[in-house]
Amino acid sequence: MAALNVEGIIPEDVVAGLAAVAPVKGRGAISFPRPGLRLIDDSYNASLAAMKAAVDLLDGFDNEKIIILADMAEMGEHSAAVHQEVAEHLAKASIQTVLTFGPASEAISAHCGGQHFDNKDALIAHAVELMNTKPDVSVLVKGANGMRMFEVVAAIEEAATC
Repeated sequence: MAALNVEGIIPEDVVAGLAAVAPVKGRGAISFPRPGLRLIDDSYNASLAAMKAAVDLLDGFDNEKIIILADMAEMGEHSAAVHQEVAEHLAKASIQTVLTFGPASEAISAHCGGQHFDNKDALIAHAVELMNTKPDVSVLVKGANGMRMFEVVAAIEEAATC
């Protein structure tokens, strides 16, 4: 509030301005493409800390949860270890369905009893089918930008609005 004591700044204008800020697509944007479907688009990028934070975010919701993860990029010789660390973190969460895409993410599904896909179209088809059978579900999509997980988000959005 001390910062608002500058002459000419009206607190109500600050509140209205902050309320008008829209989330950036691919950066944790939450949408509701249909009643009962919360879609969290965190598809733009992925790091170890961001993957763990995404798991924690999704875990905080009370309804059924589906997490769709793809590889983290540019991990080099640490790739296997960081993907395993995500798997161990995810295994502690109350997330019912784990779907993964990309060679490094296979370890996540293996550790968490999830389902791994080598083909993104097959992943999309399965995710859409799952989403259509769940009346109240939160779905989070995350991976390195190069994995193009925004395509998964777009397919879920399209299927939900048909």
